[in-house]
Amino acid sequence: MTDFPSFFSTLWAREPFPWQTMLAVRAARGEWPKAVNLPTASGKTACLDAAVFGLAATAHRAPDNRLPRRIWFVVDRRIVVDEAFDRAKTLASRLAGADGGPLGEAAQALRLLSGSGHPLEVARLRGGTWTSKDWARHPSQPTIICSTVDQVGSALLFRAYGHSDETASIYAGLAAHDSLIILDEAHCAVPFLQTLEAVARYREEPWGERPLKTPFRYCVMSATPPESIPGAAMFPLPLERDAALDHPRLQKRIMARKLASLEKPVKGDDEEFVSEAAELAQKFKDQGKLRVALMVNRVATAAKIADRLLRKLGDAADVVLLTGRMRPLDRDALVKRWKALLKAGSTEQMEKPVVVVTTQCLEVGADFSFDALVTECASLDSLRQRFGRLDRLGELGESSAAVVIRERDTKRPKDDGDPIYGKAIYETWTWLNEPDQRMADQTVDFGFAALDERIDALRTADPQRFKGLLAPWDDAPVLLPAHLDLLCQTSPCPCLSRT
Repeated sequence: MTDFPSFFSTLWAREPFPWQTMLAVRAARGEWPKAVNLPTASGKTACLDAAVFGLAATAHRAPDNRLPRRIWFVVDRRIVVDEAFDRAKTLASRLAGADGGPLGEAAQALRLLSGSGHPLEVARLRGGTWTSKDWARHPSQPTIICSTVDQVGSALLFRAYGHSDETASIYAGLAAHDSLIILDEAHCAVPFLQTLEAVARYREEPWGERPLKTPFRYCVMSATPPESIPGAAMFPLPLERDAALDHPRLQKRIMARKLASLEKPVKGDDEEFVSEAAELAQKFKDQGKLRVALMVNRVATAAKIADRLLRKLGDAADVVLLTGRMRPLDRDALVKRWKALLKAGSTEQMEKPVVVVTTQCLEVGADFSFDALVTECASLDSLRQRFGRLDRLGELGESSAAVVIRERDTKRPKDDGDPIYGKAIYETWTWLNEPDQRMADQTVDFGFAALDERIDALRTADPQRFKGLLAPWDDAPVLLPAHLDLLCQTSPCPCLSRT
């Protein structure tokens, strides 16, 4: 096989980042880490390119010594599934049309593995769109499947979403054998990660009646990987990190300053909060910011803010409401309309400013970039993701933001706290207001490098407190071998109960 930089440059007409080459070199040896620990906006979707390259390089090996032929890109945000699907389609198309060179070499290796004449197939499994079943007809075909957690999780446990009981074992076999499952931003889907760990454990001795020779790997991509993954299984290793991120374009993104003011807590009812958030967004617009994001924790709050801005701004700006509760048809139409203007690195000329009012649906992975950000206080991991949409490529060098909070959230909760973030809103706000978190002008720098340094210091000094800043999660139900014995009996379908 040709070296990965030549493969990548031929594919995308630009050189890869060092970490992308380092990961591809591992993949070409038949290795894959359990966690990719990289900052937001470092191009983590290129893991797909590295996995395909590694599969082509190891295609001649025995199954237990090569990369899996099905590469699953799983994320709990439909908009990110679509972006990964678009990249995968381009990759498959260029491999199919390659006539020699680095892509031709890879395509030929994949064709020999598939036996179908097609080097790579692509599928998208998510709700709200037409789903093709063609990818499941040829188990030998190298395939990239971009999907949501519910689709893959149900397939693994013999309850393939949208398919009949009679085909459940087929989809379970396709998901649990010869598969590399890449889970993007695992902090949004901890129970699914725990299920993957259980499936991997039961495939091996002493649980399996006989050794399984098909490869099965799983990997999480996150700037805050779970504690359950040992340091030796992460990429890059601490000693490799500086070299992995040593690239001018990447350093520009990492070193950009994102200065956020911590606004005075809002007293009163929800209308007061809506008014304050809308005024801050309008302030940024009046300062000449063309792309302003306003992210809050509730769909109802987002709808009220968007309505208020529409009335206040009139024709002076476009106001876009984007939430996860919208009909998929409407949301897809909005994304299609605004993607060219809001995509990171866009050079489209704007007729007037755009204010996007949204919820958590935009905080993970979406390749949108804004010039200014207003965000409701949330858990630290969620804020980290939201600031990943601010000056995503580091082109501004320094950008402005504001963090708003309701007064009731600044007081220590007596019960479990917020339904989504638990006590993490209070804990995060308290930590951000400490003197050593603020700069001389009283702003907080949420830039990747500056925030990582402070987070690493906290995680080392007080791991328990750091955990309290993260959004809580429910553990997955314990998956025992007896449960798998029950789940795999699909005819007749067993009676399942949550108790």
